[in-house]
Amino acid sequence: MLEARNLYKIYNTGRKPLEVLKGINLKIEKGEFVAILGPSGAGKSTLLHILGGLDSPTKGEVYFEGINLYNINERERARIRNKKIGFVFQFYHLLPEFNVSENVYLAGLVDGFHKRREYREKAKKILSFLGLEERLQHKPNQLSGGEQQRVAIARALINEPEILFCDEPTGNLDSQMGELVLNYLRELNREKEQTIILVTHAEDLAEKAKRIVYIKDGELIRESLRTKIPT
Repeated sequence: MLEARNLYKIYNTGRKPLEVLKGINLKIEKGEFVAILGPSGAGKSTLLHILGGLDSPTKGEVYFEGINLYNINERERARIRNKKIGFVFQFYHLLPEFNVSENVYLAGLVDGFHKRREYREKAKKILSFLGLEERLQHKPNQLSGGEQQRVAIARALINEPEILFCDEPTGNLDSQMGELVLNYLRELNREKEQTIILVTHAEDLAEKAKRIVYIKDGELIRESLRTKIPT
């Protein structure tokens, strides 16, 4: 479904270039739940942004469903992101002037407002699946951190993406809320067969994934496949 080939990311910052990624090779199959684990500064978020078509590599290729993401123009890449890729970040980025339902369904209207009724109903179903059916009319500032993050997940799912990228999605939550959000991601993977890539520095969170990719100093150092996932 997704393949990275020999990825490098180099920033020219003064006299010495900064190598953030150093020859990453990675394959993701449809329906997988993969955690990218590593310390701060390892290059995890940079890798996720490149895999998701948000940032171009200095060298290397990314294939999504057979299409080389960086061999097409930005307009075509944006279309793929809008239709097939969802993102959940550490910061929720909800629009404060809109309620929960609006924050979710408005993100789906890339084809125009003539589909707003359809997407409003779709948003309601997704939010109900995430346990937020009683919060549809609430504004973001009326929600807990865990609820806001679930709204962000719902927003990422509104276009039924093929793959969901999560960059430290529990980083601003306490352990209880973080566990709740992670359980919802696991349920999405299990019940909806949603392909999920989770970036984290926390080993206990990464261990909830089916496969863990370890990255350090911009290099993929090893992988592990978990045959038994803890509940």
